[in-house]
Amino acid sequence: MRFKNLLVSGCSFTQDGISGCPPTVNSAGGCSFIDNDSGVGTQPRSWAGFLAKKLNVNSLVNTAAGGHGNILVANSVLDCINQFSYTPIETLVIVNLSEPWRFDLPCSYDHVYADHSYINWNQSLIPCSYLGRNEKIMIELEKNIGFESIEYFTSNAVEFLFNFLENQKIKFYFLTMNDFSQTRLQKVIDKFDSRHIQLTPGKSMLEYCQITNSCLSANNFHPSIDAHKKIADQVYNHIVSNEI
Repeated sequence: MRFKNLLVSGCSFTQDGISGCPPTVNSAGGCSFIDNDSGVGTQPRSWAGFLAKKLNVNSLVNTAAGGHGNILVANSVLDCINQFSYTPIETLVIVNLSEPWRFDLPCSYDHVYADHSYINWNQSLIPCSYLGRNEKIMIELEKNIGFESIEYFTSNAVEFLFNFLENQKIKFYFLTMNDFSQTRLQKVIDKFDSRHIQLTPGKSMLEYCQITNSCLSANNFHPSIDAHKKIADQVYNHIVSNEI
């Protein structure tokens, strides 16, 4: 397969550290899950890592951050593409769309309220961080903005990202974390339906885990490791059927 670079983002349903490094002028990048010189690679804990292994990519960068939303998703992908040597024909972008009412606000990496719990990158990858969404300042900000306005703004961020990728001729696909059919985000999902990977059964990641009884626990609806493997298989098969 022609893809050498895999760039991934999303929320906690995709997060597993940065998982590699981006391509540069002097380097093809790196992927933590491809065998190193000793014949041993790190074991993935997310569908993104399992997919990177199946695609055998040179570079994997995963900017997914638990608890965060689509502003972070869109901007972190844009930041990476604009800063590093992502050749369009060799690059594949896949994101999981998160809850559209999650608001993300960038801040300096050393800001007192910067989220160092879920944001794994440092300034060599992306020059800014984001405020922790559970900080009082963010909770008050979301209340003042209003969730309807946040949903409008974050859905536009997704559309901006997808339009950018299309214009740059970078192949991309997306999954949805949940059923967003009753939100403004659904209009963007419908517009880019040919890029939407719907899981079976359930379509969204959360629905898939619930229907297949593959959540981490009764109180934790995130995918189990086995579910991540099976999600990666479905994503891989979809890519193969559409790109070869």
